Amino acid sequence: PVEVPLKHIMAGYSRDITIHNARLMQAKSTDTHSFFEEHGFVLLQAPTRVNNWNQDHSRIDTDITNIYHSEVEALIREQLFPRGTDFHSINQQHAVLRRGPNSQNNFYGSGVHQDYALTPGHFKDAIATYITDEQTTQETREQFDAKLAESCIVTMICFWRPIKMEGKLINNPLCVLDCSTVKRDDIVLTELY
Repeated sequence: PVEVPLKHIMAGYSRDITIHNARLMQAKSTDTHSFFEEHGFVLLQAPTRVNNWNQDHSRIDTDITNIYHSEVEALIREQLFPRGTDFHSINQQHAVLRRGPNSQNNFYGSGVHQDYALTPGHFKDAIATYITDEQTTQETREQFDAKLAESCIVTMICFWRPIKMEGKLINNPLCVLDCSTVKRDDIVLTELY
């Protein structure tokens, strides 16, 4: 978009960085919740029974709500946080964001970015980018405000998975960044379009 400075889209500089294999890093950890707490991400083996990856936020009775919600909640409760963690609520959307061929988003997020937001206010602004139905967007914002009023701690967790892999991954691998290695001053806030 013309409103976004080109330097925010394609940074024209380079720097030497070390890339680590997250699988090897995680193999040295004693448990998944400690690794998740320290690094801000974790790799899980999590088969699913979902067949229909619904992308329509206005549809409620789908494999996402009937199957995937309980699978994700179990991962959160049993692997990402220590047993006995008290959750006020775990909220999930009725649809998923798919990228790539044969999806509504026929592209991959190929640049360095952070999904959703850094603050509750930024999250509320970003909702409209992911949920394009105005009524659902407003309902989601209102639900978020209500949950935020009940608890001052909010954690956003994104789950990414391949859903139609027919062989080895050849290109467009998922890369993650250890949250402890990013300085607040290095973050560039941009609008999503």
